[in-house]
Amino acid sequence: MTSTEDLLHFFEFLDNLNDVNMRPTNRPRPIRPRTDALKNYDDIDFFKTYRMSKCTVTLLLHQLEGDLKFDSNRNESVAPIQQLLIALRFYATGTHLQAIADAHRVSVPTVSRVVRKVSRAIVKLQPKYIKMPATTAEIENCQREFNKIANFPFIIGSIDCTHVKIQSPGGGDAEKFRNRKGYFSINVQTVSDSNLKVTNVVAHCPGSTNDSDIFINSQLCHDFEMGVYGSSCLLGDSGYPLKVHYHILTS
Repeated sequence: MTSTEDLLHFFEFLDNLNDVNMRPTNRPRPIRPRTDALKNYDDIDFFKTYRMSKCTVTLLLHQLEGDLKFDSNRNESVAPIQQLLIALRFYATGTHLQAIADAHRVSVPTVSRVVRKVSRAIVKLQPKYIKMPATTAEIENCQREFNKIANFPFIIGSIDCTHVKIQSPGGGDAEKFRNRKGYFSINVQTVSDSNLKVTNVVAHCPGSTNDSDIFINSQLCHDFEMGVYGSSCLLGDSGYPLKVHYHILTS
């Protein structure tokens, strides 16, 4: 059995450990050399690590660089390509920030700031890439492409929702974000065309929100009700009711 003296020594050790952890330090911020993933990884390993090809990353960097670059290289600022790769690695894994920081040789706070900064820069590209067909020619082309797949007439998009897991936001409304599977999430609605390109996104609804409620309260639903897309339809599953003014076909 453990003696009283051993227990006292153990508690003394814990007290000393806490003193060490709580003791303020004035260590200089370490600047660690950063690797060049574009050069050091071959195409296969690069894709496995970042879930994008080198070509796609280069094209994306070209569009984001203006929002990511710093005015100077003071304090060894993180280059735009490094910022983009840090964010992509976080998107690909969702792992702890410490692991991302260690892999890219930056601090945890830097990873947190970079992910937020890159995410905001990417969102700015939404109007350029995420949009429903606007002209009659675009609508008819979408219908033809969907009709080639399974002979469904008048379809211009397929609609569904997916749960993006989050930590509990806390506060009085936290339980609104708990979905039917028991974890906290945001229920994100997306519409894609026949080539799997996303054409519409609604990404602000708590996890407890039903798929059909998200659509009913969306601008997209209003546009269909107002006849913006004529006789066109969206193809959805049984989570969406089959009603004439929704123009949704259930599978």
